[in-house]
Order: sequence, then C-alpha cells, then structure tokens
Amino acid sequence: MHVGALEARRWAGLVLATGPDDGVGLRLAFVTPDGERRELDDWYWMVSRIGPHAPDGSYARVEFDVGVEPSREAAPCAGTLILEWSRREDAVALRATVKAAGRLEVIGDAPWGWAGRWVEVGDTVEGAAEVAGAAGWRARLKGVEVVAAFSAGTERWQAPDPGRGEVVRGLEVGEGGTGRVAMVAVWGGVGGAASLVSAVDRWIDEARATWDRQRPR
Repeated sequence: MHVGALEARRWAGLVLATGPDDGVGLRLAFVTPDGERRELDDWYWMVSRIGPHAPDGSYARVEFDVGVEPSREAAPCAGTLILEWSRREDAVALRATVKAAGRLEVIGDAPWGWAGRWVEVGDTVEGAAEVAGAAGWRARLKGVEVVAAFSAGTERWQAPDPGRGEVVRGLEVGEGGTGRVAMVAVWGGVGGAASLVSAVDRWIDEARATWDRQRPR
C-alpha cells in the first residue's frame, strides 16, 4: 500500500493506493462560521508550516492558518489547523486538530477519478459487526480491503456533492474551542481499526518523538 499526500491538490489529505490506478483518498475541509469552505487548492494559500516529514512515512505534519482568506495575497502565520499522520506496515493513523470556530470535515473520496469508493459501515454493510463501537468506512480495492474507524464525537455529514460518491465525517467547534478528529485505516484484514483508533494519540506522539530523535541534523 502506497500512502501519502500523493495528489498535488491534497496537501491536507492522503491517498491510499494499491497500484497506479487503484485506491481511495482522504482530504480535509473546513467550513467557517460564515459558511465559507476551505478545501483542495485553498490549502496552498493557507499553509503556515510544512514538516517534519519522515521519508518512510512514519511521521508527517503540516499546519494551516484557517483564519486567512485563501489567495496569493494571504500571509498565513498561525497553526490553527494541524494535520499529522503516521503509517505502519498494515495501517495508517491520521489526526487533525483545529483551534478555530467552524466545522472540520474528513472527506473520503477517489483521487484522479479512480473507481475506488468508501462506503459507510452500517447494518446493511457486510462485516459491519467487526468494527462495532466506532463509526467508520470500508473500501474494497483490487485484492485488498480497507476499513477505517473514527474517534468518538465525529458525526456523519452530507457530502457537498453526493453525486461524486463521497462520504464525510466531522465535528463542529465553538468559539474559543478546540476540535480533534482521529482516524485509523487498516488494510489486509478488517480487524483492528476500532481498537487502534483509541490509541491514536499515543501512536502519533511516539512516532513524532522517534523521528525527532533519529532525523538528520
């Protein structure tokens, strides 16, 4: 499984690819209290810090300033949205922390128009009991199945364009508050996603500390 911000428009997101034309994607979006959406190309004008990023994907971090208007004139300086992720051999963990009022969304989609699709895990989805206790998604790719589980507190949202086959999870953050969405995606077997998501903070914090000790200086 190839994992990373592999699509040019997906700095605030990931691609999980089993090959050159098969996989699924994750991306962040932020909706301000005034209803303005920030996603895809908008993040280029809002990025305030890039890295660290371990070459093996064991830890990566990027920060954005959601308080600026996305444009060439923007001068982002604050880290009000922090995206971190860490991969293992058979799983990847993602954590998004936002320190601004608005709605943070994690959108499951298909990059480059690929055929892969996430579906909500529910009573009508085969194997749903195996990820019981955590809201989640499932994707069936060529030769592998991916199951994603989310931290408690995330809600299911209407996709901005339902015709594109996207699924959305997210949360609302009030004025002066902080919001956090954590997710774990596991492949090569449907077990483990729900149990791993409860340990996301320890997983990512340890990955960051390990890379900080080992990285070249």
